Amino acid sequence: MKTIHIVYLVDDGITSCISGVGTIALHFLKAFGEIEARLRMRSLRIALSIVTIDFRPPTQSYGYGERQARLLCRSFGGELYVIRSVEGSSYFDFKSWSAYNAATRRIIELIGSHEEQEMIVIANDTIFGQSICAGAHIRTIWIPHSLSIVHQQSYADSSARLDWEQNAIMTLAQQADGYVGYISQMAAKMVRRLSSQHLMRLIPFINGFHLPSLRNSKMTNSTILSLLQANSIPTDMPILFSVSRADEYKGLPITLQAMVELCRDGDFHGVLIAARFSDEAFISDIHAELQSIAKGSSGIHLFLDFEPLLPRALMQHEHTRVLLNLPTRDLAPLIPLEAAVIGHEELITINSNIEIGIASCRERVSISVVAV
Repeated sequence: MKTIHIVYLVDDGITSCISGVGTIALHFLKAFGEIEARLRMRSLRIALSIVTIDFRPPTQSYGYGERQARLLCRSFGGELYVIRSVEGSSYFDFKSWSAYNAATRRIIELIGSHEEQEMIVIANDTIFGQSICAGAHIRTIWIPHSLSIVHQQSYADSSARLDWEQNAIMTLAQQADGYVGYISQMAAKMVRRLSSQHLMRLIPFINGFHLPSLRNSKMTNSTILSLLQANSIPTDMPILFSVSRADEYKGLPITLQAMVELCRDGDFHGVLIAARFSDEAFISDIHAELQSIAKGSSGIHLFLDFEPLLPRALMQHEHTRVLLNLPTRDLAPLIPLEAAVIGHEELITINSNIEIGIASCRERVSISVVAV
């Protein structure tokens, strides 16, 4: 039976889970046993190793866990490798990125030196764009979850970011077995624009969930009501709801402005969760802007920290009428997909991004939100 060693590179989802990348990693690992079993039926044996960075966010979060990840890897003939994060560096510190990638390449080469079996390196985020190793038995798939031409954040050096992405594409184009995985059709379109001078091999790596795990997160009505009451959210009013990381491209000011307007007459109650995910100053700026917009609006609840249970409770709460998902730039938003699986039947999702492939609105509720 042929053995393939998957080396999975991810910067979130193990020691933390504060982003869509982390959520995808979490669900991939939860599903791995089923993936391996199906491939074994096709006479393929799969080994698994994980390389991650020891990011520890200032807010509580729930990743897969180092111990659990290590046990998973060892049960499939691999190992967990944890790279120490550079203390005091911001996320978009490209000097730190280079150091992480150098360490990752050494690990990949170490794994490859001990075995002759085929390796597939899944580099699951933009940060791993320089973790590409040459070798006749190594295939590399780089999956960028953010790109400079889409996510122009004020706190990131756009020029350095663009150089990083184009270098990754150029290096992959020169490899016999180098690929770019795209998480949505929009991502594929953006990668093609970036790689106009290089013939790229694109393969789909569409974001999704391990459905049994997601469905198991459904709550009883008494649990939902207790959570809402504990957070002083009314349980007998129609609710407009939105949740996101407090990042610049998530459209949070637009969302909150829509909430304030729609809740002005007391017909709805608004709940916006803008989760802090690092200590960087721009998040405090976003929070200050949101507090200014909400000032004087009695029908709005604003949550500015990580909330592990409240978002799912609100998706499932029978009086939550609308989930607003209004990122100004997002390659593959996950929250609407999650709501489609575990949200209650009457929940309407209004999206600013129609390329995610699910129904964005039900006709029976006439609420219009314009996202600029």
